[in-house]
Amino acid sequence: MSQPFTRRVPIWLAIVASSLPVFMATLDDLVVTGALPVVNRDLGACIEELQWVINAYSLSFATFMLMAVAIGDRFGRRTVFLAGIAIFTVASALAGLSTEPWQLITARAIQGVGAAALMTIPWTLAPMVVAPLTGLLSPRTGTRLPIVLGFSFLAIAMGWLAVEMSATVAYIDLVPAFLLAGVGMGLVFVPSSTAVLANMVPNDHAKATGTNSTLREIGVALGVAVLTAASTGAGGELTAAGYVGAVVPAIVVGASVLALAALIGLTLPHGRRAPAATPAPEPVALSV
Repeated sequence: MSQPFTRRVPIWLAIVASSLPVFMATLDDLVVTGALPVVNRDLGACIEELQWVINAYSLSFATFMLMAVAIGDRFGRRTVFLAGIAIFTVASALAGLSTEPWQLITARAIQGVGAAALMTIPWTLAPMVVAPLTGLLSPRTGTRLPIVLGFSFLAIAMGWLAVEMSATVAYIDLVPAFLLAGVGMGLVFVPSSTAVLANMVPNDHAKATGTNSTLREIGVALGVAVLTAASTGAGGELTAAGYVGAVVPAIVVGASVLALAALIGLTLPHGRRAPAATPAPEPVALSV
């Protein structure tokens, strides 16, 4: 009987092919966040509409993520991945052509659907990509220590920003806090992914990581809503003085939540790998 033909794809090529679209999806999210002042000026979006520009993406991403995993298991992850690229590309074009806030919000929601489909392949690559990164430290430090340190760095960075923030602050004065926050995020994301997969069988890796990412995106949407409410409650306005005066209380709220997360992290299992047991030598029978 003839064996079915299977094409072996190099691991590095699969990683590059799946990483580039995910990088573009992440970059697009960051670019849109940085472009919110322009969206306010050119499209006339109010604070609530700016909030939905961010949350429409996060909520649709979280809503369709586990569904994309299930569809990928049924019809093939490559098919879903390519469909995600197509959806995300079309939605990005629609976002760029938007002339009204509701059009941009709708395009961002469609982008979230496409981004959820893009994440199906990288989830299955997580053990190959994440494990080598954390393998250097996890056997000695475990996963609890970097997670607690990461949240602590983030809380300190947010508090730093709250102290430095003013209508006339120079960007260079904020860079150290940004760098500390970036280090904190790196310390949290990788070990948390490793901790989620620690006791999972390989067949459940995609679902476990998908659930973890879904909860993270829900947290993003909830965080945006809470911090926006804190800012607007403090009289926030889309002016330099009005923005800074109201954003500082919101930053303090965020720093407090991160500090609480660091304390909760102390209750996590240490996540340190147990050393491999050395088998006892078998007795040797001696003949007399």
